[in-house]
Amino acid sequence: MEQKLTPRSRVVLSAIISRYVETGQSVSSLWLNNAVDIGLSPASIRRVMNELTVLGLITQTHASSGRIPTDQGFRAFVDALRTDEADVDTQAMQALKTTIESSERPSGALWQRTVRLLSMVSRQAALVITPAFSDAVLRNIHFVPLDRQQLLAVIVTRNGLVHSNYIQQEGDIDAAELERMHNYLQQTIANRSLNDVRAILRHELADAIAQRDALREKATRLSQAAIENDTDGSLLVVEGRSLLVEQPELEGKLSALMETLDHKNRILDMLDQAAQSDAGPMVIIGGEGGDDFAGCALISSPFALAGGVGQVGILGSNRMNYPTLLPLVSLSARLISAALNPLPK
Repeated sequence: MEQKLTPRSRVVLSAIISRYVETGQSVSSLWLNNAVDIGLSPASIRRVMNELTVLGLITQTHASSGRIPTDQGFRAFVDALRTDEADVDTQAMQALKTTIESSERPSGALWQRTVRLLSMVSRQAALVITPAFSDAVLRNIHFVPLDRQQLLAVIVTRNGLVHSNYIQQEGDIDAAELERMHNYLQQTIANRSLNDVRAILRHELADAIAQRDALREKATRLSQAAIENDTDGSLLVVEGRSLLVEQPELEGKLSALMETLDHKNRILDMLDQAAQSDAGPMVIIGGEGGDDFAGCALISSPFALAGGVGQVGILGSNRMNYPTLLPLVSLSARLISAALNPLPK
């Protein structure tokens, strides 16, 4: 928001937003005068409310109603907030720490528990987008023979992510040959990113063919099949869709919002378009997320894992308690990064 608000304008806007978030009802000048100690006369309150209306920060739903904040009003309010993780409710903070720190490695269960807790605390939908597997740093690739035609390829990253898939082979591989292949791959790909491994395997395959090294050629071909078989995608985990149905201000917007929650790329595109320079939580409000995002909001914060970046966030109505939820999302991201990327001892 570009308008430079006066201190009293900020006080009135903050009071209106806080009341609207609490009740979902429009806020009158009479209520502001009677219920909030803002040090302004009734005439001054009305004058400031008119100024905020002209600026497009609050609006009337009809001529005789009070005011409600616009998306632009929420933006001005959010931009003035300071995110302090110490403001997170003690019980919620401890629950987050227990949920995240008790996991030894990233897993579907961890993401599910984390977003379920965030949704319960926020009363909004919560989500995690895991880093793309292509950003991972690999620990090893193992092959488990299933029969003469099929192997199970198990790819393990340095941070404990596991990806497995089935690949075809020709003929049997005996135990001694399999062990030599695993030793070769361990020396060749350990602690390399998946993208680097692709380039290494291309070079190794060409060299193995030139040197007529059958075992190395087989190992590289099988590894190429393993890592090229649907290992690039990240995972979207969502909880709390049903909570959005309970919010009357989302009437008429639920279909578009549910569709957004089902499409990882839609959320990533929104975050890319709103990218900011710092690493703190990002807030996308209303039309900033597209024409069908009016009245909605997304709070998201990045976390590091396996050499890549994921996102944890809350998505729902713009009638969120931003002073509470911004530090909650920021804390969640920091705890995930700290727990899953421990400092070397």
